[in-house]
Parts: sequence; C-alpha cells; structure tokens
Amino acid sequence: MLEADGMELVYGHRTLLRDVYLRCDIGQVLGVTGKNGAGKSSLLKVLFGAVEPRNKSIRYREKYLHRPYSLRSFIRYVPREGYVFPYLKPSELMAMYGIEGPSLEALMRLAPLSENHDRKFGTLSQGLQKFLQIMVTLYSKAQYILLDDPFAGLSPLFVETLMEHVTYQKQDRGIIIASAQLALLERVSDDILVIKE
Repeated sequence: MLEADGMELVYGHRTLLRDVYLRCDIGQVLGVTGKNGAGKSSLLKVLFGAVEPRNKSIRYREKYLHRPYSLRSFIRYVPREGYVFPYLKPSELMAMYGIEGPSLEALMRLAPLSENHDRKFGTLSQGLQKFLQIMVTLYSKAQYILLDDPFAGLSPLFVETLMEHVTYQKQDRGIIIASAQLALLERVSDDILVIKE
C-alpha cells in the first residue's frame, strides 16, 4: 500500500496542498480530482519525487520514501505534457522499460502501436504520442503508475481503449489518475480523492 499525508506545498504566497491524505493499494485505481489549479498535478509530482514540498510523509508498506522515482521499477509517472524525447521510438521506450513476453505481445496487438513502434515520437501527432506513452508506461514493470490528465487531447476511441487497459493493468499494480473530467474518472476509479482549494 502506498500512503501519503502531511503534504504541504507552497508556491510563493499560494498554498496548493495542505493536509492531503492519500492511500492506494495494489489492484486499485485511485482518481484525483478538483478544480483547475487545485493541485492535482502538483500532488502527482510530489508523490513521484519531482517536487519537494515543505512537508510530506510518503510510505510504502510503512517504509518512508524520500525520492520514490529513484526506486527501480517502483513508480512511473506520465505528466500531462508527456515525457519522451522526440527522437525516441516507442520500441526503444518499451526496451528501456523492460517490456517483454505477454506484456509486449499485448501492446503489439494495439494497431496504433504496431503500426508506429519504429517511428520517432516527434513524427507522430500529439494525441498519438500521448496515447502511446501512457500505454507503454501502463505495461511497464512499475508497481505504481501516476497519470496526469491522461484523457485530455485523446480521441474518444483512445480514451475508451485507455480505460479498458487501465482496468486490466490494475490487477498487478496501483494506478493514480489526476483529472478534472469527473465522469471519466468515475467510470475507471475504485475510489476518488477530491482536492479542495
């Protein structure tokens, strides 16, 4: 179980996060929602370790984690704007994440991936880039996956495909999704955390 509490994140004179408690078990999809600017993206960055708040307590199986991203195969994070270099290919990203066997076969059954696995991300549309990055990350060996605003910029078909795979992949990991699109979150989440301003 991944737990976090006591988080306080301040930007200038504005407090984005205060006393947020979060718990996500393996086998669970936790939705995080709130108004734009409430701190959803910032919460994921804190959980990943990319942003250092004033205070925090992040634990996995009651062991404190200082920089979760440094633990190999523990946590992966897909920011809203994506994260890969434009010259990288989906096939290279899959290799970096050690995706093989049944996971590789499942990904290669997806037409958007099988048709574009050897093309550079920079040559693909923004929506396709984002979809492929999320799908590859979902099939990585990480125990926890953090997805920031994954539905934004995706076609309705990609959104439906993504939700199907999130539901399937949660069997072996915990998935935390931050989004203001509550209707979509409610369809895919086991529990929802609302961040208030």
